[in-house]
Amino acid sequence: MSLSIRQLLVTGFLLMLTSDNIFAQLRNEVVEGDTLLIFTQPMRDRFTEKVTARVSKTDSIFKYEFEIGNEPESRQSIWLWLFISEASFFDPLVPNGWRLINRGNPTRINWGAQSEEAQIGPSEVLKSFGFHTSSLPTIKNYYMEGWAQFILEEEPDSVENSSFFDVVKKGTTIFPRVIPIQSQTEQIYTLKTYLKRSCEELGWITNKGTCNSLEVKLRNVHKHLENEKPKQAANVLGAFLNEVEAQKDKALTSEAYALLFFNGEYLLKKLEEEGEK
Repeated sequence: MSLSIRQLLVTGFLLMLTSDNIFAQLRNEVVEGDTLLIFTQPMRDRFTEKVTARVSKTDSIFKYEFEIGNEPESRQSIWLWLFISEASFFDPLVPNGWRLINRGNPTRINWGAQSEEAQIGPSEVLKSFGFHTSSLPTIKNYYMEGWAQFILEEEPDSVENSSFFDVVKKGTTIFPRVIPIQSQTEQIYTLKTYLKRSCEELGWITNKGTCNSLEVKLRNVHKHLENEKPKQAANVLGAFLNEVEAQKDKALTSEAYALLFFNGEYLLKKLEEEGEK
């Protein structure tokens, strides 16, 4: 790989400073009398990203749309975005200059920039990532890689941090669920989990009053379900959905809205069907 870099000899280590100011390390180690050349590859997480996800629904089909921003203080451009999932989707959305890469592994879903110019540089925002699916949203980790170039004068005997997951950035957004929820009890527990994580962990609901209000409503839905009162549960769940809708893009981010509204809507439909029996 060709790149102009500075090479510094520091206390017996050869350090390579890439154009993104990310150090790689090349060192000699003696193992059982043999001198081995060991390379530690540069980190590819020297950026601060902001991922915004929105979900819309037409009939029974969901459209997931993502926007990736690279913050001004970042030291690398973003060139690859990966999910590990068996979720099914169709009609993928791919930004200009990027492609959807499979590499023969159906569980790895990733978008990659096709040129350096197409990468998401510091202070830049890129839209048009997404797809269509029939699956409800869930919380999902992603992996994102910054662009780090380097050269080696000779082939190393071994590479530390050789795993992709050792050197890239990990984040959280929403993604289609793989296995549908079956029972109403499982559905309400899932909604409670989504609400709790949105309020306490992910920062998707920052208003404490909204968190408390929604939590009380879900607790009452659960209580009615335990007492085998689907109509009452449906009424309270309807009030829950009304509050979620009212707080959309206010107290709730687009991620929290998608999680709570569409999963809650699915449960409400099941409760209404049961109440009509």
